[in-house]
Amino acid sequence: LDHRANEQAATINALGHARLRTVGGVISPEMEVPKMLWLKQKMPEAFARVSAGGKFLDLADFLSYRATDYANATRSLCTVVCKWNYDARPSGDGVGWDGDFFEKVGFGRNELQPQTIGELILPPGERIVGGIGAVAAAELGLRA
Repeated sequence: LDHRANEQAATINALGHARLRTVGGVISPEMEVPKMLWLKQKMPEAFARVSAGGKFLDLADFLSYRATDYANATRSLCTVVCKWNYDARPSGDGVGWDGDFFEKVGFGRNELQPQTIGELILPPGERIVGGIGAVAAAELGLRA
């Protein structure tokens, strides 16, 4: 769908970094890391605003965040592993957010902090603390 980050994805793939193994060895321009790199390179002011205190969210995680009336930015383990190159090995010894990968790709050490890309990560189906927010519930015709 959105392939603006083709060049960034190709550059990341050329690195051959170990983190690419979590996505089958090749990153897609539709994944979040190439998109964030595109944003940093093509719209640096927007990237800086988000990096300085906003949130980078995959669509699924944004919908959860919105459903909590923006109170809880919990991420799905599925989205961060499949689209963000998060290392969550079943053995429990994964590195999580890999700073080395982010630096090799082209991000500064402090540009992608956990509060911006995801601090609390839950397995699919786990309840998000606080549940649906009152505003979102009203908009959807649900009980909060």
